[in-house]
Amino acid sequence: IYAALPTSSPRYIVIVFWKQYDDGRETERLALINWVPPNSNPTQLTLHAMASKQFEQAVSSDAPFTMSI
Repeated sequence: IYAALPTSSPRYIVIVFWKQYDDGRETERLALINWVPPNSNPTQLTLHAMASKQFEQAVSSDAPFTMSI
């Protein structure tokens, strides 16, 4: 994943993985990663920060969401 990320632009990353328990149950888990390279454009940093809470809420809710990459 690291090699595919831009070096000067922040990104949100969602990784979906499944965990299987000893009793056979399976659960879906989400890992939210906030990628902010040190040399990001200040304007992009501001926009990224403004969208952070909204993005987290969209991903954490049970509602479906669409993401473009």
